[in-house]
Amino acid sequence: MCEEGLKKIYIDLPNHWAIGGESMWAKPLGNNLFKIKNIPFYVYGLNFHDIVRATADPEELKPRIRELVEPSGHKTFRVFLTKI
Repeated sequence: MCEEGLKKIYIDLPNHWAIGGESMWAKPLGNNLFKIKNIPFYVYGLNFHDIVRATADPEELKPRIRELVEPSGHKTFRVFLTKI
């Protein structure tokens, strides 16, 4: 990432078919709020520039996303190509 001051945040995906969770870059806004600064690849329901609440338990771990606070209005479309 070229923007300074970004932090990695994490979301658990316990029922995902491929992975158990996803990390993404976010800009800290204070009061455990973060603005997502990349496009989530696996997680559904979160998008670029959404504001989320994330806290770390314990402090040395990446903050885990607890809730969507403010949707950005962006949408993420996934396109899967198959061989014909």
